[in-house]
Amino acid sequence: MPSEAQPTCGYASELVVFPGSPEHNECAMSDDIIVGRGTLLIASPGRITAYRVDADVNFLFQIHGAKTFSVTDSHQHEAVSHEELDAGFGVHVPCLTPHWAQNHEAPSVALSINFDLRSMDSVRRIYRLNARLRSWGLKPQPPCASSWRDHAKLTALDVLSSHRFLRH
Repeated sequence: MPSEAQPTCGYASELVVFPGSPEHNECAMSDDIIVGRGTLLIASPGRITAYRVDADVNFLFQIHGAKTFSVTDSHQHEAVSHEELDAGFGVHVPCLTPHWAQNHEAPSVALSINFDLRSMDSVRRIYRLNARLRSWGLKPQPPCASSWRDHAKLTALDVLSSHRFLRH
């Protein structure tokens, strides 16, 4: 394995207990992971990352420079937490937690390790469909607001998906 990949693997092994390891039976997250990925983020001084909500779980490690990382309550749009991330520190961002960041005066280098979880797959699919529905001028209910609507949306997505598969 190249030496550049070793830090990512080291971080990942600290975050998740992988199948076959002695600790695997004690870690629920390892069975919930669909896929994991690491992204090296390089950004200019003062850069603001847009306010966003992700359907994956994120561990962000600051490697160089510093930034202010803000997290909100999902029902408010006011920050409930501001973390000052200097090199060597990190933050955990749970699924569906609104957040944004602003780099300080130096260029920023960070490593983002994300995991798509089985437990969030339906919610992720509904958010994607809702975005499409909004682009058509509709006002869909958010996931988990109505179980029958969620079920109808997921069923429609499954039917459309299988229809596309049959046409190819």
